[in-house]
Amino acid sequence: MKVKMSRRLRLGIASASVLSAVFIGWLIGSGGISGEYDELLVDREKYTQALKAVRAQREARPELDERESNFVARTLGATIESVDSRIRRRLYALGSTAGLTDLSVVTSGSASARRETPAKRAFDRRGSQKALRDETDFIEVTANLSGEGSIEQVLRLLGWIDVDPWIKRVSQVRLNPNRDGTSIKLSLQLTTLFLPGREPTEAPPAGVLDPDRIAGLIALNPFRIPPAPEPVVAAAPPDPEPAPAVAPPPPKVVFPYENWVLTGVANGPDGPEAWLRNPASNKRRTLRPGGAIGDAVLVEITGEHARFKMGDGTFKVRIGRSLATGRDASL
Repeated sequence: MKVKMSRRLRLGIASASVLSAVFIGWLIGSGGISGEYDELLVDREKYTQALKAVRAQREARPELDERESNFVARTLGATIESVDSRIRRRLYALGSTAGLTDLSVVTSGSASARRETPAKRAFDRRGSQKALRDETDFIEVTANLSGEGSIEQVLRLLGWIDVDPWIKRVSQVRLNPNRDGTSIKLSLQLTTLFLPGREPTEAPPAGVLDPDRIAGLIALNPFRIPPAPEPVVAAAPPDPEPAPAVAPPPPKVVFPYENWVLTGVANGPDGPEAWLRNPASNKRRTLRPGGAIGDAVLVEITGEHARFKMGDGTFKVRIGRSLATGRDASL
């Protein structure tokens, strides 16, 4: 069904619409609506980001709780007294098992070792945030261990401390060997920490040391001084071998000058000659000046004589006489 509007009503509605448009235009032009709207947009964005941050923190909380629980599981207790007692017992047990003598463990932990929260500046000094601002983040406990043992015992202890899973920081290790390096005095300082009031459900298990990690150092032992070498004893010289038997020189053969007789002299085609004969063997020799018989060298022939040189002297032999007769006559 159609309802007919009177002319006056239509005019009224049109006038109201015009007035509304003019009023809204005035508000916009004066900045009343746009300024408040911008502020609303900023507030909405701020609250939206805050809600997103809270949501992200809530979603990350399980992971943070798990990381914190794993951290607590590697501590030795929840109070200074419990941690102090357990770290002394743990270190003493490791040292005794390694075989160290003169073993001693001293600890120090007090309120001065408290560490405040790193987020302290993020909280207000007054009101409900003051407790969070003054909250202790963790507490440190320091232990000093000393003892004496062989290089193998000392390295085994250091290896066990290293692989033990409880939280620690080794700040000092001193090794003081004796003169020959067979025994070493160990001095060690380390620090552990714990969260106040957060007790681990059970003590951290003992670590397992791989013996190959220290085997090389044990075999090397840089502190050991090698023993002095044994004095070298000079071996006695062997008995000299007997000199080979030397055969006596053969007897000197004396030339038989007495058997050689000058039988004649002559001037041959080649010059003067002396004829000699051995009656015993019937051997004959013909000598010219410079020729020799035995050690006698023919020098010259004069008349019926032949002159010979022997050594530093000379002798003459007459025809019909032996060389020995002439030689002996010249002596």
